[in-house]
Amino acid sequence: MNNTAQSKHTSAWVLVCILFILSVGLYVVWTIYYTHVRGSQKESTIGVVTQDQEFCELENCPIANVDDGTVNPETAMWNQIFSEETGLAFHYPDDFGSEYITTVDWPPTLQPGTFLYACEESVEQPGLQSQTYGKDIKGTYYCIAVSEEGAAGSAYLQYTYTFDYHGEPMALSFSIQKVQCGNYDEPKKQTCTQEQSAFDIDEIVNTIVESIE
Repeated sequence: MNNTAQSKHTSAWVLVCILFILSVGLYVVWTIYYTHVRGSQKESTIGVVTQDQEFCELENCPIANVDDGTVNPETAMWNQIFSEETGLAFHYPDDFGSEYITTVDWPPTLQPGTFLYACEESVEQPGLQSQTYGKDIKGTYYCIAVSEEGAAGSAYLQYTYTFDYHGEPMALSFSIQKVQCGNYDEPKKQTCTQEQSAFDIDEIVNTIVESIE
């Protein structure tokens, strides 16, 4: 009788041990899968967004069109950033895909702005070191303040685009660098001139603003 009870007790402990080992094994397998497989999938999508503001896997992302003056189609990668000051998020390109036009104060900062009511619609005047003008870009009106400073064969441009966002003024600020194309010999000189001529900072800014959420 005692032997039978002891045998049942031993069998129960063996069953408990087996179940425990199986549980540990399943947990280890699940942890490895989640860390390596799911983790790699997550890395391939977070922080990358197309020009249509849709996330995609790196190898399957459509590329931007350089014809519209945005960024180099070979390196068009957009990321997302959150502005603690405004509580809003927006997308921005890592860079402009060019060695002749580069980012300086970047990514842009988004903060509450003040409308310049005297900001009349006009065009940018080349050659002025500092100017403010109004411009409609694809249905959004911007008051644009830009200042230029030259140093060591480059021009540094500081931009602030003020615009209306749901009845509140917002300001997007950043700076970029443009090298002097005359510093290069051909064919780099020609490439530099062509890229800078096709570059449209207004188009990039408007794409950023349209992504605000």
